Amino acid sequence: KKAKYSKLKVTKKDRASFVIRVTGKLKNPETGKKIKISSEINEVVISGGKSVLEIKGNEVFLSGVLGAITYKQIKDLVTNHPKVKTLVLTDVPGSMNDAVNVHTGRLVRNAGLNTKALKNSKIHSGGVDLLAAGNERIVEEGAEIGVHTWCCVDDKPAVDLPKDHPAHWNLISYLTEMLGAKKGVDFYFYTLQAAPHNDVHKMIKKEIIDWNLATKFIEAKKNIFNK
Repeated sequence: KKAKYSKLKVTKKDRASFVIRVTGKLKNPETGKKIKISSEINEVVISGGKSVLEIKGNEVFLSGVLGAITYKQIKDLVTNHPKVKTLVLTDVPGSMNDAVNVHTGRLVRNAGLNTKALKNSKIHSGGVDLLAAGNERIVEEGAEIGVHTWCCVDDKPAVDLPKDHPAHWNLISYLTEMLGAKKGVDFYFYTLQAAPHNDVHKMIKKEIIDWNLATKFIEAKKNIFNK
């Protein structure tokens, strides 16, 4: 017979960590004896995501939750489909692992790919980080770009951590590369203040342009370039 879990606890040191720890007890249903367990698991194993890529001409359309699968998909794309120049984000609710996601973003930037959000795109959280990776970042008016703080370190959301806390460094470094030294740091802390981790702030046009998240904002009737 299968043993049953009791008091199983899963913890992770911080958002950028690749390792999670599982602790708890196994109970033998026949003898009632409990055995303590402790195990560390590479988070990449369980944070693959559910992204789907579809190539159409010189564009590739991405939807789904980002993760280790996305990294492999983008790596294969860059290697095997050099004619693709633009990554179009459609419905991207976030990422399973931000440490993996920033590496995916660097693949996009290093390959010189542009990113694009369509007027009916819905891009939140880690999806916004990936949008920021584009060499050129095209946003159509109507696109839903949503940001919020992340959770958690020792049960504290990132917005409640000191600004010099090491848990911030991974995304600060990444966004500095993508948006520039001043914009990147300020944008990161703006997202933390924008909404709680279980909610989302939908950015307005002015915010998208002012934070340089769009290098090209396409309105319904005209284009605004912001470089």
